Amino acid sequence: MSSILNFIVLARLLTSQEFGNLRQLMLLNQIVFAVLFAAIPISLLYFCGRFSEAADKKSVARKHLVLILGCGVLSSFCILIFKSGLSSVYGNPSLYELLRVFFIFPLFYMIYNAVPAFLIALDRTSLIKWYCPLVAFINTAVILLVATFASFSAVLNTLVVTAGISAVIALCLLGWLTRGQQTSSECRDKELTYSDIVGYSWFLVAAALISILGSKIDQFVISNKLGLEVFAIYVVGAFQVPIYSLIQSSVNSVMLPQLTSHIVNNEWGKLRQLWRDSVDKISLVALPLAAFLTVFSFEFITLVFGKQYGAAAQIFLVFSLLAPIKCISFGLIFRASGKPQYDVIGALAFLALSTTLTFAGVTLWGELGVALGVVVATLLLALLMSVLVKVHTKGEVGFFDLLPGFFFYRFIGWVSLFFVVKNIIEWAEF
Repeated sequence: MSSILNFIVLARLLTSQEFGNLRQLMLLNQIVFAVLFAAIPISLLYFCGRFSEAADKKSVARKHLVLILGCGVLSSFCILIFKSGLSSVYGNPSLYELLRVFFIFPLFYMIYNAVPAFLIALDRTSLIKWYCPLVAFINTAVILLVATFASFSAVLNTLVVTAGISAVIALCLLGWLTRGQQTSSECRDKELTYSDIVGYSWFLVAAALISILGSKIDQFVISNKLGLEVFAIYVVGAFQVPIYSLIQSSVNSVMLPQLTSHIVNNEWGKLRQLWRDSVDKISLVALPLAAFLTVFSFEFITLVFGKQYGAAAQIFLVFSLLAPIKCISFGLIFRASGKPQYDVIGALAFLALSTTLTFAGVTLWGELGVALGVVVATLLLALLMSVLVKVHTKGEVGFFDLLPGFFFYRFIGWVSLFFVVKNIIEWAEF
C-alpha cells in the first residue's frame, strides 16, 4: 500500500516525462526482483516447513539470507555495468544517467522485502505489525515530502536513501532473529545445503524469468512503439494490478506450508477445504473492489490521478475485469508439491500467448489492444494451469475447486449492483 500511495501521489506531482522515467526504473526493479528474489521466500517457507525445531529453521533462514544478499549485489553490479544497454532496450537515453543513482536500489529492495517471509517462516508473525508500518512510513512520507518541494533528481536520490535505511533496519532484525549456530540432529541428518535450495529454486527462477518477460512485454512494447508519454498513461491504466498481487502474495505466504503438509499426508479433502476458504475470504475484498473499479473506472482514474490521465480509464477498465483472477495463484499447488517445473510450463505458454496477442493488439488497437492481449493471455493461462493441476493431482483438484462457482456469481452480482448505483447517480444528477 505504501508503494501504491507513492504511485498515486507522484503521478500528480511529477510531469508525465518524469513519471514515465520513474516507472521505467521501477519496471526494471520489478523484473530483477521477480527473477532473482521471488523464488527465495517460496524456498524459505518450503524448507522451513520441513523442520519443527527453531534452531533448524534459523539455519535454513541464514542460508536463504546469504542467497538474497548475493542476488542483490549481483543485480546491482549488472545494472551499473549494462546501463547503456538497458537505456537502449527502453528506447530512453535519459535513463543512462538515472541508472548511475538507481543501480543499488534493487539490493536494498530485496533485503527489506524479505523480512515478512522470514517472520512467517520463523514463527514470529507478531513482529510484522510493527515492521511493515515502520518501513512503509520511511518509504512513503519522506519521498512524498521531498517530491512536494524538490526536483525529480532529489526524489530519485531520496528513493534510494530511504530504501537503504529500510535495508539496514531489515538486516538488524534478521540478524537478531537468526542468531545462534546450534542445529538439531534432525537438521544435520537431512543435510540441507545451498545445492538443495538452488535445486528447488531454479525451476522457480526459470519460471519467473520467462513469466516476467510475458507479463511485462506489454510495457516494453508500449515504451518502444508508442513513446514515453503513452507509456506513462498505460502504467496508470494498469495501476490496479499491484493491489491484487499484494493479496495473492499475502495469502500464498500463509497457505504454502499448510498446503505442503496436506499434500505430504495425502489429505486432499482438507486441501480443497483450505483452498475454498481462502478463495472465499479473498472474494470478500477482491470482488467488490474489482467490480467498483470496473464500473467507475473513469471516475476513479480522474479522481486519483487527475484529468490529464483520463485516457487511461479504458485501459484501467480492461485490467479491472481481470483483477479477480490475478488473486488466485494457480501454480501454488505445484510449489507445495515440490514440483515447480510445472511453473516453467505455464510461464512458457504465457510468454508465447502474451507476445503474440500483445503485438497483434498494438498493431490493431494501440495501447488498448495491448491491454486486451494481456487479459486474454492471462485467462488462457489460468485455464491451462487448472488442467495441469487436475492432471498432477490425478483428478483430486479440478477447475471449480480452484475457482468455485460462487466466485463468478459474486463478481457478476457486484458489477450489476454498482452499475445500477452508477445509473441512479447519473439519473439524480440529470
